[in-house]
Parts: sequence; C-alpha cells; structure tokens
Amino acid sequence: MKRRSFSVLLALAIALGAFTTPAVATHDGDADASAMTQLFNLPNSSTPQAINSDLAFWGNRAYAGNYDGVRIFDISTPASPVLLSDFKCHGPQNDPVIWGHLLFLAVLASSAASLQTTFIPASRTLLAMGSWLKQYGRSIYGTRGAVIPPQEWGVLTTKEKSVFVHIVKQPPGAYVFIPGLKTKIMSASLMNTTQPIRFKQQPEGVFVYTDSIAWNDIDTIVELKTE
Repeated sequence: MKRRSFSVLLALAIALGAFTTPAVATHDGDADASAMTQLFNLPNSSTPQAINSDLAFWGNRAYAGNYDGVRIFDISTPASPVLLSDFKCHGPQNDPVIWGHLLFLAVLASSAASLQTTFIPASRTLLAMGSWLKQYGRSIYGTRGAVIPPQEWGVLTTKEKSVFVHIVKQPPGAYVFIPGLKTKIMSASLMNTTQPIRFKQQPEGVFVYTDSIAWNDIDTIVELKTE
C-alpha cells in the first residue's frame, strides 16, 4: 500500500425513569438513535455487500471502514458527502485509524498464520506496514502531532528533541516550508541515516531543502534535532 496508501460516535443517554421506553427515529427502514438525524447514506460497493466497521475523522475527511476495505469521504458539506476513494483491502474488520496523511487499518485475525493463508492481500499489506513501522516507528509511537496544521506536502510529529518532517507528497520546488516553527533547529538529516539535509531557519518558519533526498514511496522523513 503506497501513501494511502475512531470509532462511531455513540450518544449514550441515561434514562430518567427506570421503565421509560426511549423514542426511536426511523429512516429507510432502519432504527436510529434517539435525538439523531440521518443526513446521508451510501451502501458500500462490495458484492455481496460487506459489513461496515468503524469511522475515523480528520479535518473535513471521514474514513469509513468495512470488511472489504475503507472509503474516504469529503464531509465539508455534511449532508452531501463526496466519495474520494474506495480502497479495497480484503481483511476482517478494517477499523481505520488516521493521523494527518497516515491511514492505518486494524485487522482482526486469530493469528498471523491465518492472515497469510486466508487473507493474503491483507496480510501482505500488514507485513509491509509492520516492516515500515519497525524502521520508522520512532517517528510515530509516543510522538505529539498537530504542531502545525497539515500541509500540502505532509505533517509533523515531535518527540523530546526531535521534529519529524513526514513528506508524503513531493513538493513542486526543491524545498518544503514549515510555517511558525520557532524552536531552534540544530541539525537536519534523513531519518535513520547520517545524510545531512540543508535547512534554513527564519522568523517565519523553517525551509528544508529536498534536492539531495532519495524519496521513499510511502513517507520520506527528515529528522530535525532541536536545541
């Protein structure tokens, strides 16, 4: 899976009367939660239709998992979502977890062996993801995000004295600009290497020059060491 390569929000209300029967609204023949209104419904494209699993949200995007993959919607207009992608991943559950431009799918299986024998496409995806996390997990696990809003080129994560620049889309120029980063940068290198990366820090932000970078198909990560 290249580049592209939380749960459904449940409103739980405690009844004031122990024997009160809650009111239930109905839409399209389905029972819906009280005090909720269905705005939109689009059956998934699987044949036979796959069971839906969980939802995840990031900004104006909604990620709807099902047992055949995950769909991505633009929900800028909540009553009229736009389907952006219908990605097939034949694994059980496919609960989506999203962080900026990184999408992970949690797959249910009794063992790794069952994944390899029964859900081969999903297992290959998971093995590739596991291999990537083994190499670059330090830039994900235990980090803090939302340092700056997601940029056209990617996102930042931070941990202790490291800022990880996740470049998931090659910039049109020979640099990426990190706006508003005030922490003093001491050095920059391609993650897990000693290859230095040129940078320039100015009051308005940091320029990271990408002309010498060997691009990673999934996520090119530059590690900035701070003071």
